Amino acid sequence: MISYNDTILIQTLTGSFRRQLAIYVQLRDVVRQLMSKLVLSRGDLSPVTGSFQRKKELIDAIENERNTVSDHIDQWQERKSDIRRTADVEQLEEVLQKVTDTVQEFLKDEDQLRTYIEGIISRNQTPASQ
Repeated sequence: MISYNDTILIQTLTGSFRRQLAIYVQLRDVVRQLMSKLVLSRGDLSPVTGSFQRKKELIDAIENERNTVSDHIDQWQERKSDIRRTADVEQLEEVLQKVTDTVQEFLKDEDQLRTYIEGIISRNQTPASQ
């Protein structure tokens, strides 16, 4: 039998990770839009400054959400081996997997964006060939 406190803990974490997932999806999409805008502008960074600000706001929102449930995460880490599998636990694990997948997509896209921007910077620092 799962305790009432464990049920509340699992539901709290599931809700938080769903919110984080939604923010990560937005963050991934902002990075993809940034890349598209940079390619279309042929490396001109000026049209994308607002997108960089939006990206920072989303990262801050994720950090705030994480800070809100950090104690709950610690409790879950301590308790999860003692909690039997229920529909709530499976739902939490599904959300965690989706967060993991989305974060991996974001990091891949972020790496591509970083590489593209580094290329722009190095091209702009190289003296023009004569």
